[in-house]
Amino acid sequence: MKFKRYAIYYIPEMDAEFYKSGTKWLGWDVFTGKKKVNNKDHITKNARRYGFHGTLYPPFELKSKINFNDFEKSVDQFAKNKKAFDMGKGKITNLDQFIAICFNESEKKLKFFAADCIKYFHKYRKYPSQNELEKRRKIGLTKRQEKNLVEWGYPYVMEEFKFHMTLTGHLQDNEKKLIESKLKKIFISSFNNPIKFNSICLLGEDADNFFHFINRFYLSD
Repeated sequence: MKFKRYAIYYIPEMDAEFYKSGTKWLGWDVFTGKKKVNNKDHITKNARRYGFHGTLYPPFELKSKINFNDFEKSVDQFAKNKKAFDMGKGKITNLDQFIAICFNESEKKLKFFAADCIKYFHKYRKYPSQNELEKRRKIGLTKRQEKNLVEWGYPYVMEEFKFHMTLTGHLQDNEKKLIESKLKKIFISSFNNPIKFNSICLLGEDADNFFHFINRFYLSD
């Protein structure tokens, strides 16, 4: 399958209850490339195509001169040089306009890890076009976000980054409490114990804008 963009995500193991719950809710399985029965279209549609994940390096185009196999090897090497850690217990969190799972106990570790990803893989990404930059600016950026956009190609990195696993698109205020309560019940068993951060995944975006699993790279113990 040919991919137009790539991304580096945290994704639970395919057979983990945590992954199964998130995938069933969102309605897209990045491992099988199959859509799940989903009657929550207006709630999950905008988040669905990315799959159940936590972003570490946001979607980007590879530079034309970059060989994909070399890039994949660099992801593997990056992972091997990082140590696994506990993220703690997940928490259903209202992030203003949408609901996601956050890991407050390891927020700093995850922020530093993602920042390392941004710095390490920046040399592989094709710089965004002027149209892409202007599209980002239309939503309104702070000075720091603008600086990130120009320097790294994406505004919500470094100090502006917060690790989260998106579960909905933008919600109306009158929807949030009901959906948040429902999600807490769905994920209750997944949050009984701390969750291990011991791998990163490389994904590709297809012609229909859906992301697919390519490979998993394990961190050192």
